[in-house]
Amino acid sequence: MERSGIASRLCGVLDPLPQMRDGPLILQFEHGQVVGMRSNSGLDHVYERLFRNAHRAAKKSATSVEPGIRLVVFGSFWLEARANAILRNALTLEVRESPFASTLWEALKRAALPEKLDLLLVLASVDLQSVYGDLSKRVRSLLDLRNRLAHFKDSDTAVTGPVSSLKEAIKLMAAAEDPPLVRGLKRPEVLKHADTVSNVARWLTQLEKAHAKRRGIKISRKKGLTTRPRRRASRAAEGRR
Repeated sequence: MERSGIASRLCGVLDPLPQMRDGPLILQFEHGQVVGMRSNSGLDHVYERLFRNAHRAAKKSATSVEPGIRLVVFGSFWLEARANAILRNALTLEVRESPFASTLWEALKRAALPEKLDLLLVLASVDLQSVYGDLSKRVRSLLDLRNRLAHFKDSDTAVTGPVSSLKEAIKLMAAAEDPPLVRGLKRPEVLKHADTVSNVARWLTQLEKAHAKRRGIKISRKKGLTTRPRRRASRAAEGRR
């Protein structure tokens, strides 16, 4: 049986290719032979780590907006990177003509994240489609907050007057609620966005595995895969004795 697609995704470093550190190696097989190979920077792993660090910090802080900013920004970056990788691989599997698949990817890679997720939705099972239906509004809310941060779109906090003195004005402002943008970056609101990122990332992983399984493709993630010179390897073995 002819098989064409992504046969493995190895996360780590394969000597002597140091430029692949932390990035995946994607191999494409046809008739048991490698017909295509590519690697990328693996920034999805970096964004995931940054998001998870920010999530932990946001849980601990009730006043600072900095963890919330990092959570929203890097969480959005992580989802974008994951969706890009899965969509590109899906095009390789679904489009028989390789040059057309590459051209199609070039046209689609600048699309907004919701549009890419809608495309992937076509490949999802009925159950996964139902799950994403509950997540779609939350994704747009997350991205709206990310865009407001990028373009600093916020609204003022207004206090009704008249106010008799500057001291009274300062007192009123100190007691007023935070502006909407700030509230969105603090607990509990920002933790809702953290749940959105985690749930969509999980959804993408489930979709990727289910789609690969239907196409008879194996996805392998072996972190830290390395090759070492025999002399170094033998020394390491002696040290374990």
